[in-house]
Amino acid sequence: QLRMRYRIDKVFATLILNFSPQHTVLKPFLLIIPSDLTSPTSFKPRYLRLFRGTYGHPKGMSSTGRMAYDVLEILQSQVDQAGGSFLSINSSTELSPILGDPCPGYVKELCLQYEVCGRAGTATYSEVRGFLRKRVLIQTSPTVKPLIFVVSATYGLTPTG
Repeated sequence: QLRMRYRIDKVFATLILNFSPQHTVLKPFLLIIPSDLTSPTSFKPRYLRLFRGTYGHPKGMSSTGRMAYDVLEILQSQVDQAGGSFLSINSSTELSPILGDPCPGYVKELCLQYEVCGRAGTATYSEVRGFLRKRVLIQTSPTVKPLIFVVSATYGLTPTG
């Protein structure tokens, strides 16, 4: 398997290619860069930004970096591919093809630190036999633009008429 992580105009993405036993690519692929990504004015803001993402043993990374992987770029690429507003991983999704297996045979956790529209948050998800116990869903709430702020309001008759 070839796993390539790349960044185009501040947007992370991952390309995963599987190979046959004869060392050929199983499915042909074509990587197309949308023309709107090449324009500096077309970059869409990220509403969900991940600051830290680790997957592995609940006690975290050791001093040698074992037992847990840094999965920040992998997960941020999923956020960016979804338009920058949410991260969703179903509990039926096998994690090892996406995140790897830092400690085979051990229970693992996915730990995230993130910011949604300027508000910080943390989340921890447990894993059993390569699958999450519950779905990961971090999303922005819908925003209506332009926002209207009411400074004052009256109802009925006023002294001035």
